[in-house]
Amino acid sequence: MFKPTRISSMKASLFIVSAVYGISCHAALGTRDTSGLKLADIYGMIETDPKGFVHIGDDGVLRSYARDEKVVDYARLSPEQLKRAINSWPNKDDHAHLYEVWDGVDGRDVSHTQALDPPAHLKPRTASTSPNNPDQEATEVVKQLENRQVVCLNIDCKTSESCQVLGCPVCGALDLMEKKVCLMQ
Repeated sequence: MFKPTRISSMKASLFIVSAVYGISCHAALGTRDTSGLKLADIYGMIETDPKGFVHIGDDGVLRSYARDEKVVDYARLSPEQLKRAINSWPNKDDHAHLYEVWDGVDGRDVSHTQALDPPAHLKPRTASTSPNNPDQEATEVVKQLENRQVVCLNIDCKTSESCQVLGCPVCGALDLMEKKVCLMQ
């Protein structure tokens, strides 16, 4: 018969505390309430892959995608945050469409499972169907640097890494927009 000693009990307690602490430190942003935060704060807090990008789907969830297009992290957005995302989108011609898409949408209603593994119709267009050309992207970045007028929302991008070089936090897209742009913090 096993008799727990004081040392074995202490080791077990230490292991449990360490495991719980480790899990809580690495919890996805999506598991926390972000409805009171500004989008800039979320862009700064969300876990990103430098070779990836962020995307706000038609379900109102901001997802951070890795290079392999797997969801790394997410934030469920409130209707107010979705309106702010629309208003900060650089192409004003897209605003009416985005208001229509997100009318009545509350990302906070989306399940954890769907947020991490969205159905195909909620996923962003893949890199292979994206019109963003890496050479064109690099040319635009060089032009911006030459003119010393770096404005995140006017720079086409493919990955967050290309935006971070310029001091912009992430590369992202909205809805099924093909164009990705650096998003402001």
